[in-house]
Order: sequence, then C-alpha cells, then structure tokens
Amino acid sequence: MSLDQFIEKCSEAGSVESEGAFSVDSLAALRKTLASALPEPHYYLFQILQSLVGARAGSIKVAIGRRENRMTFTDPEGIFSDLASLESRFQKGLSVASPSLLDQMMSGLVTSLGCHVSSAELHYGRERLVVSVDGVKRAILAKEVTTPFVILRRSLEKGLTYSWSRIWGARKEEFRVRKSFEHSPIPLNIAGLPTVPRSNWRRGFEGDGHLALVEVAILSSKPNHCGENLDTLEALEGHPGFYSCRREPESEGTDTAVAPNLAMLCLDTDLNPVAGEISASQWNERKWTICFTNCGHAEAEFLMIRNGFSMVRESLPVSLPGVQIVGPADDLDVDASGYRLVHNEKLEARKEEARTLIDEIARQLSRKALEEALKRAGGDPEILSRDFSWLR
Repeated sequence: MSLDQFIEKCSEAGSVESEGAFSVDSLAALRKTLASALPEPHYYLFQILQSLVGARAGSIKVAIGRRENRMTFTDPEGIFSDLASLESRFQKGLSVASPSLLDQMMSGLVTSLGCHVSSAELHYGRERLVVSVDGVKRAILAKEVTTPFVILRRSLEKGLTYSWSRIWGARKEEFRVRKSFEHSPIPLNIAGLPTVPRSNWRRGFEGDGHLALVEVAILSSKPNHCGENLDTLEALEGHPGFYSCRREPESEGTDTAVAPNLAMLCLDTDLNPVAGEISASQWNERKWTICFTNCGHAEAEFLMIRNGFSMVRESLPVSLPGVQIVGPADDLDVDASGYRLVHNEKLEARKEEARTLIDEIARQLSRKALEEALKRAGGDPEILSRDFSWLR
C-alpha cells in the first residue's frame, strides 16, 4: 500500500463500534494530577508539614510507622479549625504550588493516597475530615479531640515482601523529613527527637584548619529558620551583639568537628547589634544566617527556606569566598511542582539582598571583638591576619 492510499483510507468516515455512558472518578483523577506534579511521591508529607509550619503551629510531633503516619500539633490561630472550609478546597480544585495553607494541607491529604495510604484523616475538635478512595467527607466524633492530629493509614497488603517494603519505606520517609526540615523555625519532633540544623550544613569545609570565624544571626519577629544548638555563649564586654562560643572537645568526625563557630554576632533587621541576654528561643528566630569561614577555595552558597522546607542551595557570586547564607524564600515564586523556585526578578532581587547584607556586615565586623573571641576559644589570633585580611 502506497502512502497516498494509506492517507486516503484514513480519511474515510469511521464506523460506530458501540455506544454507552461512562463516569470519571474525580478524586482519583485529581490525586493522579497532583501527585504527578510533585518531584517525588513522598512529598505529600512535606505538603502537610509545610502547611503546619506556615500556620505557626506548635508542638508538631511526627510518628512515621509501618501501619500509619501520625502528626499531632497545636493550632493557636485556628487556621485548620474549619473542616468545612478545608473540604470546599477539594471541590474548588487544588494545586500543589498554591501558597494557601489550606490548599497545601488538602493537597497533601489527597496525594498521600497514591503512596500505599488507604485513607487520610484530620481530626480537630468534634469533627474529622476523611479522604479516601470513596471520596471526601466529614463526620462527627463521639469524643472531642483535645489535640488536633493528622493520621495517614497505610494499606495493609499481605506477605513478607510488602511488610519489609512498608518498614523500609517508613524509615526512608523519616530520614527525608528530618533532613528537609532541619532548618524549620518550628522544630519538628520526629520519633521523639527534634529537628535541628547540624554544624555540617556548612558543607565542603571539612579538613584541618577550616573554621567558621563568626556566624551572624539576623533576628526577626517573623522567623524563617532556626540555628544550630548552641553551647555556652559569653558576651564580649564592650562589643554589643558579639558573643564567644565555648565548645567541649569532640571526637574527630563528629558534626561539631566541621567548621566550628568561634564567635556569634546577633543583629536586628536594621542590622543594629542586639545587646543584653538573649534566650535560646530568641537565637532561633532568624530571618537570615550568614557564616564567614576561612575556606577560600569554596564558592559562597545560599540555602533558601520556604515554610521550614530547605528549597534549594545555589552558588552565589559575592566579594568574599567561603560564605554560607541561609535566607527566606517564603514569598518567592515556585513552579507547578511547588518545590522549585522560578528564576525571575524576585529571585534575583533576593540574591542581591543577600550580597548587600554580606558586604554591610563584613564592614561592621570588629577585628578586636573577634580577636578576643578567638582567645577565649583557645584559638590563634594570627588566623585573622592570615585568613581574614579583609577585616577592619
């Protein structure tokens, strides 16, 4: 058959094969559409947790198990108290990239059904919202719930292979949550252990002679992230905002052996020193964290946090090498996945803001204060002349 004959045959009128009616499972269709937008299936957990962090929920406890995942929390602002409003989000349509906290919660519940989860429930007060393959519905509880919680019930497939798959899958989910939310301004309690940034977030600085001279914390009433657990801090008299760090000796290879801080500088959003005694909770109410190191071969890196989630780590050309920055991405645009920043003017403006902060703070650092901090930490003040010649 020639090509012309084939085309002519295809252009002939078709014949009716059969006719009838069919239906579409709207929940299954929406779940598949939303899940396909997420970078990985387990991101449904991130959707739920980001909505809680964005809502400034408290006492967030995460238990990831073989049979179920459970997240308890307090909701001081009552953002998730109206389950009818939450249910209506499903009827109106959802997007995993929506900035709405209710949309994030609902999309997390819906997309969980594709990850060996048979039903997702939110219990709040006297009501519960159930999302399952049968649809979305609300029900009245026999007893009022004092602490709201989300419960994701896993499908209980039979067989040893499925059992090991659930156990291994639960462990991977736990690790991913802990790693992705280690900078969360609201610590997540996972399996009884809180998430906190480890000192090796300044990656690439391992090795003898590498150190973080000073970590600058810019505090805010609306924090974006938290800092590491701090050892004893001693205020440097005559140097407002400066503190020396004392650390107990650790065995080689531990987190604290990686680029330890020798000094801390605490500033407000106007870059004025915050003097006086500062509580541990205040230290963790940060909008920006900037760490100056002596790792001259390393390019500066910018880690951006969005609702407690570590979005992206990008190289940032600045005037000083080896600088590490953690900053806000809550108001930046994301793509359809909700987890990749859009490279536009807003993102470039945020990078320029980071560069400006680095230059202004570098001019503000006091050589005398850092010399004193080095002496208290048992360091050699000659480090300043050798590795930080740009200090005034």
